Amino acid sequence: MTKALLPSLCILLLSFCFGSAQAQQISGKVTDVNGRPLPAASVYLKGSTNGTTTNQDGAYRLNLSAGNYTMICAYVGYKTVERFVTVAQSEQQQDFLLEAQPMTLENVDVKAGAEDPAYEIMRQVIARREQHFTETKTYSAEVYMKGLIRSRAIPNRVFGVKVTMNNDIIDSSGKGIIYLSESLTKYYADLPDKSREEVVSAKVSGNSRGFGFNSPADLEFNLYQNNIDFSGVSSRGIVSPVSQNAFHYYRFAYAGSFFEDGKEILKVLVTPKRQYEPLFAGGFLQIIDGEWRIHSLSLMLTKASQIEFVDTLTIQQQYLPVGYAGIRMPQNTRVEAVFGALGFKADADFVAVYNNYDVQTDFDAVFNSRVIKTIDTSANKKTEEYWQTIRPLPLTEEENTDYTKKEKLEEKFRSKPYLDSLDKVRNKFGLGKLLLRGHTVTRRYKRNVYEFPGLLRSVSYNTVEGWVADFAPSFAHNADTGRWSFTPRLRYGFNNTHWNAMASFSKSIGQSYYKRWNLNVSGGKYVFQINPGNPIDPLVNSISTLLYTANYMKIYEKAFGQVIATRRLPNGWRVSAALSYEDRMPLNNTDTTYKWNQFGERRFTSNYPEELPPGNFVRHQALLTTFVVRYQPGVQYIQYPDRRIPVASDKPVFTLDLTKAWAGIAGADADFGRWTFNMRDDINMKLGGELRYNLTAGGFIRNKEVQLPDWIHFNGNQTIAAAPYLESFQLAPYYANSTKDNFFTTAHAEWHLNGLITNKIPLFRKFNWNLVGAANAFFVDADRHYVEFSVGLENIFKIFRVDWVTGYDAVTGNTSSRLVIGAGGIFAQ
Repeated sequence: MTKALLPSLCILLLSFCFGSAQAQQISGKVTDVNGRPLPAASVYLKGSTNGTTTNQDGAYRLNLSAGNYTMICAYVGYKTVERFVTVAQSEQQQDFLLEAQPMTLENVDVKAGAEDPAYEIMRQVIARREQHFTETKTYSAEVYMKGLIRSRAIPNRVFGVKVTMNNDIIDSSGKGIIYLSESLTKYYADLPDKSREEVVSAKVSGNSRGFGFNSPADLEFNLYQNNIDFSGVSSRGIVSPVSQNAFHYYRFAYAGSFFEDGKEILKVLVTPKRQYEPLFAGGFLQIIDGEWRIHSLSLMLTKASQIEFVDTLTIQQQYLPVGYAGIRMPQNTRVEAVFGALGFKADADFVAVYNNYDVQTDFDAVFNSRVIKTIDTSANKKTEEYWQTIRPLPLTEEENTDYTKKEKLEEKFRSKPYLDSLDKVRNKFGLGKLLLRGHTVTRRYKRNVYEFPGLLRSVSYNTVEGWVADFAPSFAHNADTGRWSFTPRLRYGFNNTHWNAMASFSKSIGQSYYKRWNLNVSGGKYVFQINPGNPIDPLVNSISTLLYTANYMKIYEKAFGQVIATRRLPNGWRVSAALSYEDRMPLNNTDTTYKWNQFGERRFTSNYPEELPPGNFVRHQALLTTFVVRYQPGVQYIQYPDRRIPVASDKPVFTLDLTKAWAGIAGADADFGRWTFNMRDDINMKLGGELRYNLTAGGFIRNKEVQLPDWIHFNGNQTIAAAPYLESFQLAPYYANSTKDNFFTTAHAEWHLNGLITNKIPLFRKFNWNLVGAANAFFVDADRHYVEFSVGLENIFKIFRVDWVTGYDAVTGNTSSRLVIGAGGIFAQ
């Protein structure tokens, strides 16, 4: 540490003594001939990768050491200007006036019916695509980013719930800046899927403790890739106009050329051949003649590009030479978006300015670490003088105002009177909360949250208890040292006049991420479904019981005590251990006759699954230990100054679950060993959609004494409401195939086409309704197996999914089909 600290102190001292002599500021404005500012214009030094871009007002700023430089100012569609400047010991202003770049078609003879010259230009670019991608796929750079999100409109209500606004940030018309952040990052990339960020400094308007969510990786648009990742906007990615198969997707038109620094730049217009494909909706590329590299670009996505959430998204990039083998890299990238949903409207403007490229060094060692982003401990503690020094593009008047206003408001935002005033608004009582949504009471200053469930979700009906009142409030406290919560539950059955009660307490113990245990202690006497997977929702069961005499839910009573401890380990591992003692009691129906006369002669089934051999289980006790280990390869991390956050990888998740029932201890009867092994994954096939699967195998190692609650139960479904996808069988009976055998296996798979095929159907593509296909199966033995297939539409009104399912059950030998409706859309995920 001494070797590192002494040079740092010397450098710091020298910077204080000679800082003013080392760097001076050049600033100015870039406008057109009519005085209009040109935002996102590039201003850089010839022969280097040092440069900046202009803000929305056309202003720029550069910090340079004393010396002679050639400054270059470039803007897409305008003539490039070079200017020789001498930097001395004082600041200076250099304004640039750019003239529109006339495009010449002098040497192009386009005959009727002849191929447009743009196609030959693009053939040359595509022929060198792989070479240019290889040249630019691995690099490092210093990246300054600024992100701005503005609210443009806010609805009065959403789904009947009144929307409250922070009037200190949003005005009465719903307008205001809701996010403003800057960052300086050392960025390493090894495309297409590796990156590392070292955040040197970060600033968030109104949050001096925050770091923002700016990330150079989010603005990584390398058109030399066949498919460009637009996660969160398009699950299929966007086909690049210089991809290997670009001619299959795009039309090109030559728009002329101009000369810059002795090189001819060719402009090519880009349009999609078909609407509602994952394609850019329009724009242009500018190509360097002879080199066939990208010089600059402006491309747009719209709803016709099959994007979600965002209405329009525009990308602009200006490339510059990095001084090695003719390679050009983005000098700046700007992304502007307009988006909205449910009456909310907003726009976003994110810009990245790149400096000090290195495309020659081997960065393999950088990517050996699982930490993909580190944030310096002093990143959010930089002074305004620091930001004035490193900020390559000046703040606009709007941004300056926002920083100043929110700096004054920040102390207010954390004060007890202000937080109490927010709580007063949020905690207002309402009939909708009482009946449906439940009521939440927050105490922000004390970091407490009280939650009370809605009455309609607390009332249900079953044939054992009759009408049931199940009240489960919760209390949680979020402290710096961890979170703890307490949930008591009280239940009363009006038919059997029986009370049940239990409670659960959870707490995180330990400060370090990998030394923190999450502890849960619970106990009491309560009612549970025989299948611990809870395949039947109480509300659904109430409806099916009262209206159709279909009392699918089978329950029993259990007095128990349980302790569960869970801990994350490095490199994608997580372990959990549980100890429980249970006294299980069978229950019988108290309502045995159907009273709704309009349906004639009907009866309820027994509370014991009648699909199984007759006779309910007997009262018994079980002492259980469970050990669960979960592993996902390739998990990476973001390292904050005080914590480490995991980032899930694209690899499968493996889970091993081992349970042992110990007989003869404290009167326990259950005696068995049970195991399950599970593998699940989501595979993004880009244009081919997304494949999701969930595979399980398991069985009993020893089944000397196994009562029904411990059997393996397959989550069935016999209602029109879909059971959880990838975990259930939509047409299978709930208990007919339950097993205590030595082996079983299940498989669930879904193919989400994400617009493939439906983009050819006008109504479906307009609303982004997508096809989904699924297959579910389980196997116990030659006589007990089941398989079902389904095809459906999802993302209906962004919420619903409808499937037609056909299944075959080997136990009955019957084939059945039915429509099921569930949640399956971007707002339901």
